Amino acid sequence: MTTDTALLEPPPRRTDKLLLKQFGLSKTQRLQMLAWGNVLAQVAVPVGSACYFLLTQAHYLVSYPEPDGTSGSLVNVWLKDTWDRLPVHIDNFIGVNWFHTANQLAPLWWVTARHDFRKVLIGFIAALLIGAVTVGLKNRRRATPVRMIASVPLALAAAGVTAGVLIALFARVTPAVTHFGIGGNMPWVSEWIGRGQVELLVIGFASGWPAKMILARTFDTVQLMSIERNMAQGTTEQWWHKLVYPPNYRQRMKLLKAAGHEPELHSRWLGLTLTIGAPVFAFLAAFGVWLNYFGPAAGAH
Repeated sequence: MTTDTALLEPPPRRTDKLLLKQFGLSKTQRLQMLAWGNVLAQVAVPVGSACYFLLTQAHYLVSYPEPDGTSGSLVNVWLKDTWDRLPVHIDNFIGVNWFHTANQLAPLWWVTARHDFRKVLIGFIAALLIGAVTVGLKNRRRATPVRMIASVPLALAAAGVTAGVLIALFARVTPAVTHFGIGGNMPWVSEWIGRGQVELLVIGFASGWPAKMILARTFDTVQLMSIERNMAQGTTEQWWHKLVYPPNYRQRMKLLKAAGHEPELHSRWLGLTLTIGAPVFAFLAAFGVWLNYFGPAAGAH
């Protein structure tokens, strides 16, 4: 009776797992990734402020002169009043008085809430930025365009549910937290924890985690597409790549080249999205810095 020795031998390790181990991040590179995450968290402040202002406060007007001397407009969009008095508009539209806005003034709780929303948005964007740029080296299937598009509203819905639960938790279950430090001699605690600043950032950042999990495959695919564009163009690593690309990006490019990966052809709209993404992000960051330090929001909390 013969024994097939091949059945007794351990199965060979998969090549992709070996490559992942070979090009995995070193301890130094992991520290660099933490630094990238910290920088992105800071960048989220101006980006979040810019998004909030451009969506809810900016007035978009394109006008033209009429023959009678008056002015007409091709574009006239200004959501400031809609946002600032949202409960009033809801009551008027439905024909009810749910928010007790018969005087047509925004309730005080909404005045506070709409300002707090900016900080929640900043925390949410921070979580997404960190997740998008520091996406880990894992074997993920490439996301289809339909999945990538669908993941965005699904992630926003998940973030909204998480934020709602945490807001209720801080407001009702642990009300003492929102007042901690106000009566003490700790101005920093009174300014941040006492006024609910930290809680809002925690809510925003925590709500970004389920969104990041839903978007992980999309983030991974976007990174892969960017690398494939560089590979198709014959890009080789330069000294300045360490300043522009995080370690995970550079290591993944080396991994794909070592594996003999053939870049896939992408549709024009995907290529266009990747091309304009960086300039748009840079604009939002620069606009947010101007807005917070030199513009209408200068000095605002």
